[in-house]
Amino acid sequence: MTVIVRDFRPSDARAWTRVRRAAVPYLVSTPEQVTHDLAHAHPDRHYRLLVAERDGEIIGTAQAGIAHE
Repeated sequence: MTVIVRDFRPSDARAWTRVRRAAVPYLVSTPEQVTHDLAHAHPDRHYRLLVAERDGEIIGTAQAGIAHE
């Protein structure tokens, strides 16, 4: 059972929120919010979402970016 880490696709939004809700239930998000945040992130932030996939199922998530403070 190989785990593949790959870039998030808009079609992953529902699975992304399911996995995130299981991991951090106090952070509420929706599939629409995830795709909106990614589409509207400032280019200088280099915002990126990743998913871990095993046998076609998303089992993990990660996000990366630059925080300008």
